[in-house]
Amino acid sequence: MLWAIGLNGVLGLWAETQWTNNLPFFHSYILIEALFLIKVFSFLLPPIISKRNLLIVGAIFTLFWIGNVLFFDGIWANPAYIRLAETVIMLTLATVWFYKVMKEQKHLSLTRLFSFWLSTAVLIFYSGNLLLYVFNNFVFYQARHVFVVIWGIHAFVSIITYLIYTIAIIWALKNPISS
Repeated sequence: MLWAIGLNGVLGLWAETQWTNNLPFFHSYILIEALFLIKVFSFLLPPIISKRNLLIVGAIFTLFWIGNVLFFDGIWANPAYIRLAETVIMLTLATVWFYKVMKEQKHLSLTRLFSFWLSTAVLIFYSGNLLLYVFNNFVFYQARHVFVVIWGIHAFVSIITYLIYTIAIIWALKNPISS
């Protein structure tokens, strides 16, 4: 996953210098990120949501992504619709994980679980950016200073998210069986 995102980022930087538009790589990032997180949640959510059902969600999201690139936003435009669809899916999956864990009541210390930190990061990132993604096209055309402030908040939420992902990875390495 890290290699795919890293390569996508490098290609995106290159595209920005060549074409002044790296949005095709942002579209790719969204698909990679969504499918990866759906795959991870497919190990965390059974029996509440089966792996098969999450595979179907991933396939539908991929079809919607393709349709969005070909018929709605296009590959060179801001991916407003697909980002909002991803947000709804991720908020649902993280919320279902918390519901499952609270229903089971078998973990004494949730903070020692990879899945807790992953779900927390997903909830923080996607809920913190929900309004941005709902009003994405509106924000995109605001005055420069408004645009910069809103995307600055997004950047801050992203930093917090990746710090929490780091904690998740640390716990996964310390305790791979319960993650």
